[in-house]
Amino acid sequence: MSNELEIDDKTVEAVSSGTRKNILKYLNRRNMTVTELSRELDLSKSTVHEHLSKLLEAGFINKLDREGRKWVYYELTKKGKNLVGNRVKNVLLFASSIVAGVLGIQQLHSYFTTKRTMEDAVDIGPMTETHEATETITEVTNGNIHLAAAIILFIVTATLILYYFKKVR
Repeated sequence: MSNELEIDDKTVEAVSSGTRKNILKYLNRRNMTVTELSRELDLSKSTVHEHLSKLLEAGFINKLDREGRKWVYYELTKKGKNLVGNRVKNVLLFASSIVAGVLGIQQLHSYFTTKRTMEDAVDIGPMTETHEATETITEVTNGNIHLAAAIILFIVTATLILYYFKKVR
């Protein structure tokens, strides 16, 4: 199945209404009920229901009517996501995760290639205001900063990638 949007009469009719376009935009944010959409669009529930029927018929949304659940939610289908999905946003999100990962790798590289250990700082002897002592303590501190930055960047990378794949799915 291709990612191309098939243009047929039902598709044209479904997207020819500003209200239906707004419904798709709201559902792109999250799954919603008729009541929630009615409130957001400032329309009656019956009017919203008519618009939802057209979108269902065109294949842009699914009805999530689960047994034992009080509310019926609507969600975008893959076809609906292709129509309203912001591809630029997805590309930027994925690119940001790659940049964060590369920066994390660079920080780890800096951490492991910089000569600094707490033993070096202790070997100086009593902490005096010597240039060597200050330099060693600075190296230890900078190494810890590189490691902390790497960890934070890897967490950001993982979060962005998980968010990206959750949105794409």
